[in-house]
Amino acid sequence: MLYQIVNSAIEQCDPESDSHARLQYAHQAVELFLDSDEGDQILLAMVQSGNEDLFERGFDRLFSKYHSQLIRVVSTKFRRYSMFQEDFEDIASKTWLIALKKLITFKWKNKPIKRYLFKIAENVGFELHRERYAQYELPQLNIAFDFLDEMLADVDEENRIAFAQLPGIVRELVVAAKKQLTGRRKEVIELAFYGEVNKSPQIAQLLGLEASNVRQIKRRALKQMKEYIESRLERGGENNEH
Repeated sequence: MLYQIVNSAIEQCDPESDSHARLQYAHQAVELFLDSDEGDQILLAMVQSGNEDLFERGFDRLFSKYHSQLIRVVSTKFRRYSMFQEDFEDIASKTWLIALKKLITFKWKNKPIKRYLFKIAENVGFELHRERYAQYELPQLNIAFDFLDEMLADVDEENRIAFAQLPGIVRELVVAAKKQLTGRRKEVIELAFYGEVNKSPQIAQLLGLEASNVRQIKRRALKQMKEYIESRLERGGENNEH
């Protein structure tokens, strides 16, 4: 296969070209081929050659060829499961570690190796989610709800859970939930989060509303945020069978 590519590339060269130019042209043709889906067969053969140098070069080429794609696919797939960039990179790293062992005996099926890598990544991602959901997400759900309950109850800022002290993933969930709000709900919660005033009567004075109206808006906004956070975690829990 490579012989045919190189030979074809040389035949397309200007007959007046010197040998160096022909060699360079052939090299470029090989590089383009290895970057294509069909080139995976050659890279797989290098990995399975039994030669340490060829193995390293073949695997490194697959890594540089597909790692960025792998990160993008993983982030698209698992962002809705309360995962973030560090998780995507962790999933990708574990995927390559598994591929490092399994590609040795992988049988070529005329399909790009990226499909195989994406399937491994999906399994790794769901396994990570199952572990996190059982060990971390349910307790963090309670922490998030406690934080929102204290905001609803107009607890003095110095006596309530500090947003900055929440676990990172809880902060991400709360911020994501807040982004779902619009109109008055958004205004009220923004003031409660970031304004110098956080109690309902103070917010009411700023917005020209009755304190009772602000409390009702705050209650509905925090209920919406809780439902968003809970649904986001539950969506992941429903997919444990994957």
